[in-house]
Amino acid sequence: TDRSPFFCGGTTIVTILLGAVMWQMGLLQPILAQFTVYTYVIVLVVLFLMVLISEMWRAFRTLMSFVITESRRMKAFFSGGFGKVPGAVKDFLDDGRLSRPTVPAFARRMPPTGGAATKIPVNPSTSGLGSFGSNSAPGGLALREGQGTFPKRAGPRLV
Repeated sequence: TDRSPFFCGGTTIVTILLGAVMWQMGLLQPILAQFTVYTYVIVLVVLFLMVLISEMWRAFRTLMSFVITESRRMKAFFSGGFGKVPGAVKDFLDDGRLSRPTVPAFARRMPPTGGAATKIPVNPSTSGLGSFGSNSAPGGLALREGQGTFPKRAGPRLV
């Protein structure tokens, strides 16, 4: 004898009747309102956490993409050798005007004259400091012939 359908049907009828009585008495409305508010707050928190996690995931993917791209660029730079990347090291070490030589080009191209070192006398009016653009040296230093002579410039030179 199968009595389970009768038991389920009877329990459902009794529950509906008691629910209708409690609704008419006003006992179920506060409970239902509180349940609805709790459900609403839980749904909002879950949605906020989903947005937060999706934004964190997007930021993590962007970061990983950047790291992978930079790693590949470094690998290509170092595995390719310096011959395959023309001027990369030169551009890396170039600091503009600061890397230019301090000795003028015409002084670097002057061939040594082969003369003996001579003692250049110091002009007493300059207090032993010499004068710029002449063949004198401070303190009467011994210079080879041809050193210390620089041509006079006509004016400021823009580089």
